[in-house]
Amino acid sequence: MEKVSAALCIPTSERSDMVEEFLVESSGYYLEAGMDIYFYDGSGDTKTEEIVHKYQEGRRIFYIKRPAEYNIYMILQGFGFQREYDFICLFGDAVRYTKEAVETIVSNLKLEYDMVCIDGSGLSKTGTRTFSEPREFMRECAWRVDYLGATFINWHTMLKDVDWNYYDEKYRKMQSNVLHHSVLYWTRARELSHFCALNFALEKGQEDWSPLKKSSVWYQYYFFRLWCEIWVETIECLPGYSEEDKQNAILKMGELCYMKNAKQFLVYRRQGFYSFRSVMKYWHVWKKVTCVPRWKLCLLSWAPRPCLDAVKVPMKTRLERFCRSHSRVIIYGAAFWGKAYAEYFEQRGIPYDGFCSTKRKPGKYEFCGRPIYIFEEIKQELDENVGIVVAIKHVQDVIAMLQREMDPSHFFYDPDLGKELRFQLGYQNGIL
Repeated sequence: MEKVSAALCIPTSERSDMVEEFLVESSGYYLEAGMDIYFYDGSGDTKTEEIVHKYQEGRRIFYIKRPAEYNIYMILQGFGFQREYDFICLFGDAVRYTKEAVETIVSNLKLEYDMVCIDGSGLSKTGTRTFSEPREFMRECAWRVDYLGATFINWHTMLKDVDWNYYDEKYRKMQSNVLHHSVLYWTRARELSHFCALNFALEKGQEDWSPLKKSSVWYQYYFFRLWCEIWVETIECLPGYSEEDKQNAILKMGELCYMKNAKQFLVYRRQGFYSFRSVMKYWHVWKKVTCVPRWKLCLLSWAPRPCLDAVKVPMKTRLERFCRSHSRVIIYGAAFWGKAYAEYFEQRGIPYDGFCSTKRKPGKYEFCGRPIYIFEEIKQELDENVGIVVAIKHVQDVIAMLQREMDPSHFFYDPDLGKELRFQLGYQNGIL
């Protein structure tokens, strides 16, 4: 089988803690799979640079300080590269894949593909399939391709011999450069005489976020501008695609991700950045980005925020009652959701013993300063004094196992509470 080379290109700024967490917890997966890692840092201090240098000795990890004239096209042209690669992936600094996912991704990087889109979201029904027509690929997968960390681009077919001045000039007047990479991908796909792309669906639980990823004022301020203005403008400006193709692609983003139902708009209302002013500002855009009717959007924008907060109180009351009824509490899940429960317990003064998991990463024996147990090792200790709080994203197999091993009254699971706690603690993606 052909051996391909790939570079993981990670733009980052003022997130040295997240960069270090990635280097400690995840970078080994990519390096073992043969990928090189580049950090493009726009921070105002030297913390990220110092951290990268700390972990890069003898490893193919590289640090590049972004110049003042930086734009995303510079990376796609190979800025700072130590060698030429077969595939390049623009990668978000908060994106996390499991070791199994990385191995699967690498095994599917083949030179016959111009683009390889990795879908670990579990949101789409497209599944794993190949595409030979850019228009169909755009309709089905544009919502995912723009995501930093999802798309590997073939250097030889998509990025060589590109007229970069043309792209710089053509798209300089766009509202934002956030999605310039998508513009290039879809325009180049139409320029190729023969096109072939793979959309690969990962198994559940193989993609996640860094446990350190928090929400920001910037995200809330920018949210509707990004998806109602910039996303729409980006797709509508693409040459060579029909209006129907574009409208399908625009709507799919809303349907699958950010505006799929009324509940999500209530979330945005509660977070404080959705209002009647938002409804009116994008009145003529809503039909393009969501299936929620405009009259309902109006009603949702008037929902009193204090009432929305009060609805969540019983969820936390049940959790605290459960913890008080057990002398030993263990959180099942030592990652994204487990951290939210741990921080909430610390905040509320609720004692807990540590974490447990189905399996443990090599060398990882602690999380948030507490021990990580393997469930098989401690299940003999389970009695009426031990309470398990389930804090993982994909729970079906774990719930089935706990039901076999212990009385259901001694484990706690609420599908919405983990999201609620992340929201309360300021983490992004809470209560979505």
